[in-house]
Amino acid sequence: MQRAIWLSYRAAVTELTIGKRLPGAVYVHRSAVSHLPSLLRDELTRAAVAARLIDSWNVVKFHTKRFAISFLTYSDFDSDPHPVLQAATIVNLQTGLTVDTNYSRRENPPILHRKEYEDDNASLTGSTKLNEPRSGPNGGGNEIRARKVSAWTTLDLLLNYTFNLPPPAPAEVPGFAKDGGKNVKDKDGKEKNVVPVSTAEYGCSNWKWWLNNTTVTLGMQNVGDTDPPFVSGSFENGYDESLATIKGRFWYVGLKKRF
Repeated sequence: MQRAIWLSYRAAVTELTIGKRLPGAVYVHRSAVSHLPSLLRDELTRAAVAARLIDSWNVVKFHTKRFAISFLTYSDFDSDPHPVLQAATIVNLQTGLTVDTNYSRRENPPILHRKEYEDDNASLTGSTKLNEPRSGPNGGGNEIRARKVSAWTTLDLLLNYTFNLPPPAPAEVPGFAKDGGKNVKDKDGKEKNVVPVSTAEYGCSNWKWWLNNTTVTLGMQNVGDTDPPFVSGSFENGYDESLATIKGRFWYVGLKKRF
């Protein structure tokens, strides 16, 4: 049942004629919600109820690679040519779980780019306004507001330990030795040739053999759990995926045995 709903949802998003389409999602301004098909309006309402949202969001993001909807809140959306993202709430439509992210206190929060014209909302709302350069600072002529990409420094930890155990004591087993046998006298005074014992070592017989020469690795990347810097461009998630990752803090364990 859930899969059928997901497929219907994805088909409806794919067929949208309004909104800003990027790989993996379609962005629609709240003023165009009434033009959405009924299925998407129903899913949007269900997501808003699950997230307990008020009417503060500006743009809704319909994901196409997963069954989810995001509500994006920008400051001064209509007046700022590059509005800053203040908050985002993503709702998993399959489980109903929500994740809230607050960008208002970040040094370099994401911005909505490609808002250089008075019809900056046209692609989001389906408007047919003409392309008129925005007046005022950062809006007309060839003036472009540059945005510096912040440095991204993370702290990674790595701990290795290799077990170097002393060799086990050789176990005596009957066999032939290099120096041959030797004669000893028994209690009757008779000499008797006694075959000496030789030694041999057997592996794989106890846990110490397996532990010896074993390296255990424990590591953690991005200890501070810092987000990558925002990069404007044709990046779906707002950062350069070839140089950074949004996975956040994670740890790992490795085990290597040398034979």
